[in-house]
Amino acid sequence: MTNTSLNLSGRIESDWVDALRLIHQKAAALDMPYTVIGAAARDFWLMAYGIKPQRATRDVDLALEIAGWDKFTLLKAHLLTHTDFQTDRMVQRVVFKGHLPIDLLPYGGVEQGMSQITWPPDHTIEMSVLGLADVLKSSQSIRIANLPEPLNIPVATPAGIALLKLLAWDARKHESSKDAEDFQYLLHYYIDIGNQSRLENEHTDLFDDIETAPARLLGRDITTIASHSTLTMIAHILDQEIVTGLYAPLLRAMLPRHTETRLLQHHLHLLQALRQELNG
Repeated sequence: MTNTSLNLSGRIESDWVDALRLIHQKAAALDMPYTVIGAAARDFWLMAYGIKPQRATRDVDLALEIAGWDKFTLLKAHLLTHTDFQTDRMVQRVVFKGHLPIDLLPYGGVEQGMSQITWPPDHTIEMSVLGLADVLKSSQSIRIANLPEPLNIPVATPAGIALLKLLAWDARKHESSKDAEDFQYLLHYYIDIGNQSRLENEHTDLFDDIETAPARLLGRDITTIASHSTLTMIAHILDQEIVTGLYAPLLRAMLPRHTETRLLQHHLHLLQALRQELNG
């Protein structure tokens, strides 16, 4: 995890801060690394740079590195000793003060090969956890409260969030376009989310095609944080979409219906530019 100077103290809802403070304490007591992922992580970064999220986020997703299901059960039990946390019908979820769902997504010792887990008690529900280790390892610390004592929590980087959004879209593309829309939003604002100085000082070659600079920088950053297996899967997803051209399901899910051809072509060009950077 990398340190950062971002400070969102006083800008995060008090219930979010209270819930994350308790989780942070319980996870630390169990020596359990974690990071905030998903829409909550996205919104923290957008908020830090004065960008309005495209839609409100009402839940929190956390990636947890655990040795076994007993550790997962123990963490939930510790949280539920606090009266503000309640159980939910979904095994991975706890609810804070009746309105804030928090999904606990484990990986590590519970994986059964190929980055897959099956949820207890009957282990019939399968889920891919590909990319979670990469994102946790590259997460950055963000301060979300100064009082009553400073609270710094690990948060997935924008590149890590985009990586997971691509993987999530591929897994759920027949159910929702939400992940593709989130990916497009991150891609659109990628330079603005703390990457302007990096572009100007470390990646000046990207100025040869400034329109694709956000996609190309994102591709470089994903290459930096992703494992070989994660990178291979992302490249495969993009290859399948790019070969389909303007009718690519990802492209159509990223943008509103009836988007004009010129804008579709521009975003296809962005996907191609991102994919080229994954080749190193």
